[in-house]
Order: sequence, then C-alpha cells, then structure tokens
Amino acid sequence: MFGRRVSLLLPGLLVLALFISCGCLAAKKQAPSDKPFPNRTRADETDPQKAQRIARDTDKVDRVQKSTVVVAGEKAYIGLDLEPGMQEEQLLEVENIVADRIKGTEESINTVYVSSDPDFVSRIKKIARGIARGDPVSRYDRELKELGSNIKPRSI
Repeated sequence: MFGRRVSLLLPGLLVLALFISCGCLAAKKQAPSDKPFPNRTRADETDPQKAQRIARDTDKVDRVQKSTVVVAGEKAYIGLDLEPGMQEEQLLEVENIVADRIKGTEESINTVYVSSDPDFVSRIKKIARGIARGDPVSRYDRELKELGSNIKPRSI
C-alpha cells in the first residue's frame, strides 16, 4: 500500500516540479540593454535648442518674417511666415534657400520639410507649442507624417 502511494505521488511531484521550474524560467526576463541601437534614430527624439538654432538661422533669410521649427529625430519641419504679396515662384525660391541653408549647417538633419502654406505653418506652430509644454514628439507622429507626405522633402 505504501509503495503504491509513493508510485502515484512521485510522478505527480515530478510534474509539479517541472511546471514550477518552467514558470520561473518564463518569469526571468532579460534586462534591457543601455546600449543604443547603431545607426538608428528614434523619431521621438527632439532637441529644443537645435530647433531654436535652426529658427534663428532661418529668420535671417531675406523675406522670412518668422519661422517655426520642429525637430523630430533626423528630420526638421519648418513653417515659414513670409512677407506678404510674394509670387508662387518667390515662395518656392525662399523655401529652397531655407532648406539648402539648413542642410548645409545642421549635419544631424537628413530631411528638411519646408513650407509657407498657412495650414502647414499653423499646424507646426501648434506642435511646437505642445513640445514646449513638455509633450513628447511621438504624440505628434501621425500629424508630422501627414505634413511630410503633403510636401516635397528636401533630403541631404
């Protein structure tokens, strides 16, 4: 009788031990690495000082009254308030000058989106205000992608 109980109990204990040990192994997770991924820029990285520096540089371009800049990773989104009464070709010329200037001075920026379109400028200003309040850039990912898809990017 004692031997029969042991023969029934022993396999049950082995199965229980197996489940416990497997459960402990699954719970043990690998600690996240502090090393950044090589050649990978997170879209939610922003640098307010870089955005301000780009805006100051952009504001020096002739016919630019004020610029608003949002930096997201390796991309810069620049909204331009230009002098009134400019023709379409003049607008494009100023936008190209701004893009070339930024590409020539900011090595970490690979793509520049520049527009003087009132809707683009208004939306960039709203995003810049949100980031200044402390919102993460990732909160505006969808809107930035949409803005970028509506205009021609100037890549380096």
